[in-house]
Amino acid sequence: MDSVGSIAVDWIGKKLYWSNPKQQLITRGNLNGTQQEPLPILTVAKELNIDAIQAYIYWSTGHAVECARLNGKNRRTYYPAELFSGKQVMGLTLDVDQRAVYWIVRSFEGSTLFQAPTAEEIPHGEEIYPIKEMSLQHPHMQGPLCYFSDHLLWLQDDRNAVIGDLNGQNAAVISGTSLSGLNMVAVLDPVLHQYPNMSFAEDVNVIPEPVRLSSLQITGTWDQFFIKWDPVTNVNYDQVFYEVKIYDFSKMDFSEPKVTIEPFVNYWNPGMIPYSKLQITIKVFTYWGASPQVRAVIHSPPSVPTEPTNPRVFVSYSRNPVRKYQ
Repeated sequence: MDSVGSIAVDWIGKKLYWSNPKQQLITRGNLNGTQQEPLPILTVAKELNIDAIQAYIYWSTGHAVECARLNGKNRRTYYPAELFSGKQVMGLTLDVDQRAVYWIVRSFEGSTLFQAPTAEEIPHGEEIYPIKEMSLQHPHMQGPLCYFSDHLLWLQDDRNAVIGDLNGQNAAVISGTSLSGLNMVAVLDPVLHQYPNMSFAEDVNVIPEPVRLSSLQITGTWDQFFIKWDPVTNVNYDQVFYEVKIYDFSKMDFSEPKVTIEPFVNYWNPGMIPYSKLQITIKVFTYWGASPQVRAVIHSPPSVPTEPTNPRVFVSYSRNPVRKYQ
């Protein structure tokens, strides 16, 4: 990790997320840094926030606020970038209790607090608009911004922190003679790390196992058939997806990847040669993580024999000198 701008933890999938300003990427990996996976998000993220329950990641670039699924899909914009406007996003946080997103924008006129619903509350495809815009009682804002117990906490400058209500009002300044050079504030509260409604937090499993290769089979005709496998059942929260890639050796070409929630895919290719050699690649994934890919080489179903093009009949005679009648 040669460049890290911000980090966040997915406590359900047990993954670490961090931004790389040099490469303009957001990457996730195991808590020990192994199995790193760059997300399909090209951005310079300065702050990251994880909603592990609903499997969303929120980030700010200093000019914009956006979100996506934890695997980088379904990207959405909360606050569009207004470059050269003098406006800067100084803080971003999540209210996991009331399902709200808060961010603060600083401009020449002062600092404004914005509030909007979390992403799962807004149908996909709809524009996201703030439901509240409030001027802060203490307009000076350095950031970052934190939520805890129906309150917001942020840094006012390098010596003072401010705590206020969810409207940015009724604020109190936290200061001390020994406080100086502050550039970060964080809240350690187990209540902020919620889990699904299960008996124990350890019971939650959102990282799928790979598909068993021995269960892979093909059924159907040579030009239209199903590729089937046993479903992965170790995930006990939310949805499991399967990504299937089919490589036809006769055409030296991959088909378009198919994503399905069913343990099978339909493959139709009228130009395929019967009993073609195929490479099947399957990856099981959830929003929180994915299994290793598995690959198998199999053949498509054979075709029925065609009509003879030049039918002929051959007759052979057999004589036995011992027998009287032949």
